[in-house]
Amino acid sequence: MFSSNTTTTSTNSGTITTSGSSGYGMYSTGNTSTLTNSGTIITSGISAHGITSAGSTSTSTNSGTITTSSSNSHGMYSSGATNTLTNSGTIRVTGVDSKAIYIAETAINNTVNLNRGSVIVGDIFAHTEAHGATLNLKLGAGASYAYQVTGSAWTVVDGNSRPLVTGSGSAYAAGVGNVTTAAQSLYERTAQLTQSLDRRLRAHHQNHNNDEAY
Repeated sequence: MFSSNTTTTSTNSGTITTSGSSGYGMYSTGNTSTLTNSGTIITSGISAHGITSAGSTSTSTNSGTITTSSSNSHGMYSSGATNTLTNSGTIRVTGVDSKAIYIAETAINNTVNLNRGSVIVGDIFAHTEAHGATLNLKLGAGASYAYQVTGSAWTVVDGNSRPLVTGSGSAYAAGVGNVTTAAQSLYERTAQLTQSLDRRLRAHHQNHNNDEAY
């Protein structure tokens, strides 16, 4: 599915399958274009990206499934400035040097949104020249995650304002449910010890009071 005009909208809700080299699933070169996939995109050729946005100020959205299996075949690819890529579906890449999301060197000030429901198998990559890359994680307060964030110096933001750990090419956070479970587990493991210490302290005070009575 290809579009070269500006301000165009391309939508896939079915199945797109390509097998040739550079066989993109959805591809737009026009500025202010919109690419939306709620269906299935499968590519098996070399350098065959699932969704490619080459224009500027464009929007790419995936709520379906994107699967690529050959080398240099990225799930969502952007080479235009000030583009926005949003995912709430599944992106799975298995080929050598393939990235789930790839921000090219010309794609400055791009924004990537990972929303609730996102399943990412592969790296989230921005070229070192792709300045201003921002990754917004909006997965829900109960979700835990661990993503490989490589390439450029990303600005990573947790949309639920949870403590976020970044570094060494990774972004981690624990869901509220997991934090609560960990706290409960710690309480249960220390409660018996605390109760035992309280009993010993009360026995010590009792013995001390008895001694004073004599």
